Order: sequence, then structure tokens, then C-alpha cells
Amino acid sequence: MTVEQNVAQHYTHGALEAVIFEALRKSGKDPERLEPDDLATGDEFHIGGREATIAFAEQLGLRPSLQLLDVGCGIGGPARYFAHHQKCQVTGIDLTDEFVRVARALSQRVGLADKVTFVQGSALELPFPAGNFDGAYMLHVGMNIGDKATLFAQVKRVLKPDGFFGIYDVMRTGPGEIIFPVPWASTGATSFVADDAPTGGC
Repeated sequence: MTVEQNVAQHYTHGALEAVIFEALRKSGKDPERLEPDDLATGDEFHIGGREATIAFAEQLGLRPSLQLLDVGCGIGGPARYFAHHQKCQVTGIDLTDEFVRVARALSQRVGLADKVTFVQGSALELPFPAGNFDGAYMLHVGMNIGDKATLFAQVKRVLKPDGFFGIYDVMRTGPGEIIFPVPWASTGATSFVADDAPTGGC
């Protein structure tokens, strides 16, 4: 298998949608009558969850009607937050087919299907035309992508000339080996954590 196939396999659950809806029922929510914020406690897989997404949105300076690209969208939590609370139009892309299917299903149930779009695909070969987005972002995705130069080149290609790219990622802050498994990888074969400063940097 390729690295990307291994990454997708690592994140595939097999019955994720059913598990989410069962958890919602146990928490007293009706899966047939959901509001966007009903998903907040389990909707986002990155460190800090919804609070981190809110802080990230503030740093990006989002405004209504922006066309955003969510690189490595997972089940779509941040995309739905930016669509519902920031009034942006968001397109998410993810390697994991199950994540994309669940993202679509959840968005449909909370009435955001017209504000968010999800596609299965690779961040290294974005299936979008040049200059298509006002901004792009990724949350805890880069640690699964080794070829960061291609990633950044692809994002730059699909952004408008004055577009922005926000990154919130797991970073290496000191020496030492990563002990596997970790949440994003079972082995070092799919882990590409970057240093928080350039080597030999200034």
C-alpha cells in the first residue's frame, strides 16, 4: 500500500456514523433533530477541540461569504463551525472515504449541506481549479504528509493571489524519538511531524 492508503486505513473505523449517532442518543440528543452545535463535543479531532477551532477562526480573521478549503477535513467539524458561525462557504477534502461520507451525513442532518461540500481526495493533488479559494486551512493534518513542499504548492495553486493559509498542527519541539502508536499513526511509516523551527534556523 502507498503511504496515503495506509493513512486512510489508519483513520477508517468501519461503523463511525452509527457510533456517533449512538453517542448522541446516549447524551440525550435526537439524531433526527440536531442543531450544528449539538455535535461540538465530539465533532473535532484536534487538540483543544471546539475551543481551539474558535481561537483559530479569530486568528484567521474570517468574514462572511469567504470561500474556504479545509485540507484534511475529517468528519467536518471545523468546516461546519466556519459555515454556521462565520457564514463562510467551505469545501473539505480528506483521504479517508468514511470521514467524507460521515461529514456529508452530519452536515445534512444539521441543515448545512448547502454551506459545506466534502470530497475524497489527496492534498498532494487537489482536484480544484487555480485561484478558487479565498483561504485554506488544515488542523492536525501535516503530521501525516511527508511531501510538504507539494502540499504547500498545491494549496498555493488553488488560492486566490491574496489568499491565506492557516495551519494548526502537531509539531516537534525538541529532540527524542516519537513512541508509537500515537493518535495519528501506528508506526513511523505514516508520521511526518515537522520541527517547530527550521533546522539551522535564524
